[in-house]
Amino acid sequence: TQPGPAGGDWAPPGRWRIALDGPPGPCWALSVQRDEVLRGYPREARQSWLDDGCYRDQDDRGWPILRDPPGGPTRVQRGDTVNAYATGRRVLRAGAVARRGGGPMPYASLIGADLGGDVLVPVDRSSCHPGMIVRGRASGGFAIMSGSSMAAPWASRWLAGQLARGARPADRQAVAALAGPGPCPVLPAPPQRG
Repeated sequence: TQPGPAGGDWAPPGRWRIALDGPPGPCWALSVQRDEVLRGYPREARQSWLDDGCYRDQDDRGWPILRDPPGGPTRVQRGDTVNAYATGRRVLRAGAVARRGGGPMPYASLIGADLGGDVLVPVDRSSCHPGMIVRGRASGGFAIMSGSSMAAPWASRWLAGQLARGARPADRQAVAALAGPGPCPVLPAPPQRG
């Protein structure tokens, strides 16, 4: 909603409709990024998302639908909804899972059809109790925070420890192999604080 370079395109915040002009293609890619907080508004940065009336993220019982159903009625999908910063060749993508149960969290992006990241970090207590306890600014203070942004620093700390022990992974796949077997290995849980 604010231009990067001087004179760049921008749009005010709000709900926007997007129409695809031209012949239909097999796949469309759309990049949406949020900017910083507006003065006079709540301190949390605003999130951007695509809204399609046919898309369902919960089933009839209210449980989250973790994977896009094949042949669904909408062209909007959760798969391949990674942050634009996570598309580089050398970027390690850390996803979030629950400590109890180890399942992917419903808010997480998906690489491809169903991978929650190159490595996963248990940063949520459980599916029903998201978040992990972190230190606050005041003496004895704490907060409960969740999200893949909590997984990224822990994955960085883990990788730094691997490098300090002499590991020299050449690429993203080699880093994931250090973490363990399978397409999305789960790193050891961060220690609980508080």
